[in-house]
Amino acid sequence: MNKKKIPIYTCIDDYGLGLSHNKIIREISRNGLVSGVSTFVGMANFGPEANALINVSKETSFEMGLHLDFTEFFPLIRRPIYLSSDFCCSIVIIFSLMRLLNEHSIIESIEKQLKKFKLYFNKAPDFIDGHYHLHQIPTISKILIEILKKEKFNGWIRSTKFQDNYESSLPMLETMKKRYLNHIGRKARKKFIDNFRTNHLFDGYTNLKSTNNYIEDFKKLLRSIDSPTLIMLHSGSSSDVVQIDGHSPQVRDLETEWLLGDFKKDCEDFNLEVVKDSKLLSL
Repeated sequence: MNKKKIPIYTCIDDYGLGLSHNKIIREISRNGLVSGVSTFVGMANFGPEANALINVSKETSFEMGLHLDFTEFFPLIRRPIYLSSDFCCSIVIIFSLMRLLNEHSIIESIEKQLKKFKLYFNKAPDFIDGHYHLHQIPTISKILIEILKKEKFNGWIRSTKFQDNYESSLPMLETMKKRYLNHIGRKARKKFIDNFRTNHLFDGYTNLKSTNNYIEDFKKLLRSIDSPTLIMLHSGSSSDVVQIDGHSPQVRDLETEWLLGDFKKDCEDFNLEVVKDSKLLSL
């Protein structure tokens, strides 16, 4: 007797980062194994890229979400060229903890990005998440909830709550980051769920800085899943002129090759089923 398959919701982040990344994400999305695509909206001349994604979504019926950004296209803190995006993310978190973030700037940034998403996609986002998951830190999450309540937002918000018994083969620093994300994800989820849907579990957190055993480690992660889970993905192209300094361009290539190749078979082997209905994540 076959065991009942475990639902997973696959979400590719960073659409809108660069033209080559976008093309790759659309190609992967056509195979029907993508549940959602999370998009930046700050890219210059993004209209044609948004239309291209809309057309693919009509073919294979995936959700399109807003990848709220506070460090790349819409920085809360002006970033000198010699500072990395990772460093700026850390500054935003520290400023939030010290209650030094400018709330007016946060409101303005979120409202501007929501407006741009509606303009490009002619609808509200199906879901909202955040670059570096910054939509979950206390100052920003509180403001985001209030804005979405006023907007009568009918979608869902991503949270980074991991399964309790997760094992990590990540380096020490990445393991600490994962534990931090689990901590803020659990807290944010409690706030989100009072007003909106959110996913029950989250994973796909990998060492994006190293190609060593990348796919093998991702497969171990998938093998450990035993409940409905959102899986975050970062496919793209190393040939794109735009890259995020905290992400290895070659890792994006590895993930792209896997998603276009053995990913479907691996999901079958691990008794996982890619679903398009995000409501299944709330179980």
